[in-house]
Amino acid sequence: MEKNASCPEYVDWLREIEKIGGEFSWITASKDFPRNISENPNPKQRSTAEINDAVLKSHRVQAAIIQVSDETQCSREEVEAQARDVLLTMAHSFSMAAVRPIGYAVVKVIKTLFDSVFVNMKELAEVRNTVKKDPVVFMPTHNSYVDFLLLSLLCFDQNITLPAIAAGADFMQTKLMGEALRRCGAFFIRRSFGQDALYWALFTEYVQTHLINADRPIEFFVEVLLEPYLRGQVFDIVIVPVSMSYDKILEEFLYAYELLGFPKPKESTSGLLKARRILSRKFGRIYMTFGKPVSVREYFGSALHRSAFVCQPDSQFVLSEREKRAIRVFGHKIIETHNDNRVVGVWPYACVLIQQMIENRRRNGNKDKAIVYQELLIRLKHFVDLCSRLGVKVQIAESVEEDLRYYSSLHHDVFSFVPSPYGTDECLVVKEQEVVNGTHIDKAFLQDAVSDVLVSNYANLAIPHLIDISLLSLVLLHSSRHEASITFRNLRSIFMREFVYVPGTEEFLFGKAQERMLAAKMITVKKADCGENVNIEEFAAASQLAEIVKPYVSVYLYAIKVLMAIPLPPFSLQEAIRRIQIGISSYIQDKKSVAALKPSNISLDMIKNILHSLLDAGALKRTKGGIELNCEELLVIAGILQSVCEENAEFSTRYYPKL
Repeated sequence: MEKNASCPEYVDWLREIEKIGGEFSWITASKDFPRNISENPNPKQRSTAEINDAVLKSHRVQAAIIQVSDETQCSREEVEAQARDVLLTMAHSFSMAAVRPIGYAVVKVIKTLFDSVFVNMKELAEVRNTVKKDPVVFMPTHNSYVDFLLLSLLCFDQNITLPAIAAGADFMQTKLMGEALRRCGAFFIRRSFGQDALYWALFTEYVQTHLINADRPIEFFVEVLLEPYLRGQVFDIVIVPVSMSYDKILEEFLYAYELLGFPKPKESTSGLLKARRILSRKFGRIYMTFGKPVSVREYFGSALHRSAFVCQPDSQFVLSEREKRAIRVFGHKIIETHNDNRVVGVWPYACVLIQQMIENRRRNGNKDKAIVYQELLIRLKHFVDLCSRLGVKVQIAESVEEDLRYYSSLHHDVFSFVPSPYGTDECLVVKEQEVVNGTHIDKAFLQDAVSDVLVSNYANLAIPHLIDISLLSLVLLHSSRHEASITFRNLRSIFMREFVYVPGTEEFLFGKAQERMLAAKMITVKKADCGENVNIEEFAAASQLAEIVKPYVSVYLYAIKVLMAIPLPPFSLQEAIRRIQIGISSYIQDKKSVAALKPSNISLDMIKNILHSLLDAGALKRTKGGIELNCEELLVIAGILQSVCEENAEFSTRYYPKL
């Protein structure tokens, strides 16, 4: 399950810096970064100019230049000049002379913002030997812009060659910030490439040349990183998963506005990091866990035959469906490792309860958002105890009571304490957040949605290790043991984009969830003539866990209802998103609604996940005119969702008119 930072393997890196005399002593210490000596005992450090020149002269990029020249009727010289300009914008210009002063400044800022940075340093130190033998790819969980800064600083700390880091092009909006990152090893890429063949070629070649020549480790992960291995250009590639957790995320408000797709505060990425008001606040602790290195060669073994790729032209990299599936499964396993290694404190579990308490009140017609603090504390203690019985490790720094007080105060810009109208106890109230007018959603609802997204982003950290038990609890509350297995597998598949898992392991996950519930004495299983009977022994606990997944059931079901009510397919994804957002907001504001929907369900990420899940299942299909419906398949999925949904009357087939 999750990691616990109380273990001896974790050290507070900021305290370690203080032990050696502070950040100046730390940053000026002599360094000996290892070079990969597997192919050459005396490897040469390539300069930025040499790397860029090699990229431009590569077969892949030259083929793209010829292709674009033919398509645009521009001369090869003109296209090559364009390629050179793109590469100069993209490429890093790593310099140790720049790393030291910039690193000093960044450490000062991190010490100002954060109280502690806990790291399992021994595992990271072992990566130093790996760098000498094989190309290394760091795969961090991207929670904050601080992620890659910390990773580079910790590599510097442990005498590991600083990684080349893929950063979004928006970091270049402020020249000072952009150039500082570039000289520390960041290379900048667009958020989307579309059908830009030249950009794809430059990006792919740039990333791969670092792996093939072992210039420096890479902090990135896409299919292109496996191509050098599959083509036999490197003996192996080693993946290092890095799980990161924050008591409070620096950019939480920016993320909330982005997820809702509405104008955000006037703070650019770089502006956020230099804002004085940010530097005057505290963001608590950071936990970093470096996972066991994963050898690509050992993982795939004979599952991917490299000989088939060696013969492919340099400008092409074609994977079969079987190979694509194998690589996707690999990606899912890395995500599972991220979740297993993440250190999670009591706050995400508190946020799960806060959302449930608010939504239960709303469904009962009570719009009061004040939560009695002692009631929350009592529920949290019981919930943490339940999680412990289910085998989930919760990071407790002091005690549940002290930790809840700490987190509640840390998140004072989202919550406030007010006197209770019910007696002497105080209440915790979710603050309304600032939003702008001029969108297609009611302003008052948007204010609720921003707050709910802020809470959801933390609650989601608690879900990965509870999702299977939550699903099983929901299913057992609605069906027999035999039906439960089938329904569980179907729901796991429907929600694949929400809760990533390795395809084909649904039955294993079902069995594991049942074992954990048995061990926690939440259920009992008795032999019967027709198989097994499963009895729920703790209905309150099962109902509470089922509440975690209910909003997903409701929003997927409601989205299907909206799609089937669109009168004139085909339609665009944007039109579907807009209609679903408007429908959810109107439905929640309806005083008669009882569905387990919540304001954060209008998140763009969630709605896009729904639409892409339906596309994956064949319930939606792409055409030249847009998106069309496969009504038969949509109704099958709706039926599965309805089987575990209390709101069957509201979501009945009358909402599925013939088109």
